[in-house]
Amino acid sequence: MAVDGLPRQLAAGGAWSPFSMTLTNTTDKPLAEVQPFLVVSSAEDVDRPYLELDTEYHDAKTGQWKTFHDATPDDLFGSFAVGPRGTLTLELRTRVVKDAKPGAGYALGAADHRNGDGSCGSAKEAWYDFTILPAGKKPTQSPTS
Repeated sequence: MAVDGLPRQLAAGGAWSPFSMTLTNTTDKPLAEVQPFLVVSSAEDVDRPYLELDTEYHDAKTGQWKTFHDATPDDLFGSFAVGPRGTLTLELRTRVVKDAKPGAGYALGAADHRNGDGSCGSAKEAWYDFTILPAGKKPTQSPTS
């Protein structure tokens, strides 16, 4: 599991920033049900950390953007089959709300899988830090890779 293209700085009230999450099957066996998990949050506002950012997933099946607000990973992503040594890339976007508190932010990504034969497992969690800038300030750094 890897997150790519997430900016290291996001300005409050700024435009959508596209990024992606790639799920990779490192085994020689198909994974029948891969369930991704992603949190994009402020580390500054403990009362409402998830409301400081709007994050959405582009559902390739419907062509619609689905919001993370009040959605469980199963409702948001569903699950995916990933073939042996295969990859699947999910298209995402995020933006910081205009009145967000400047400071630290983070993204935490993971994935679990289960198969019809009862086998299951989890990907190593991946942590990505970014900075929330005050409204009107321009980001100066390139995306994470």
